[in-house]
Amino acid sequence: MSFHFRKSLRIVPRVHLNLSKGGPSLSFGPRGATTSISRRGVRQTVSLPGTGLSHSKQLSPAHARPHRRAYHPIAVIFFATGMFFWVFGSMHAAVLLILAAIILALF
Repeated sequence: MSFHFRKSLRIVPRVHLNLSKGGPSLSFGPRGATTSISRRGVRQTVSLPGTGLSHSKQLSPAHARPHRRAYHPIAVIFFATGMFFWVFGSMHAAVLLILAAIILALF
């Protein structure tokens, strides 16, 4: 039996921060036409909402890297601090810190 983890947080309308066991990603666009940016590259998905039908296309492949990669230590600190602010107070500080962590983790 395996465990799965996925959490999607809306930053602003049509922009979501997705957290999962595989790593963070950022997705944006209207319902039915989203673009996602993650360690694996950029992916565009078009769907018919409510039907389960979708088509996904990889726009830019990720660079050749080992499967498991250690995150930049500052990215981990930014992410942890951002989650602390998210839970205990300032939403604006949390969003900025979490976005900085994602940018550092992706590159």
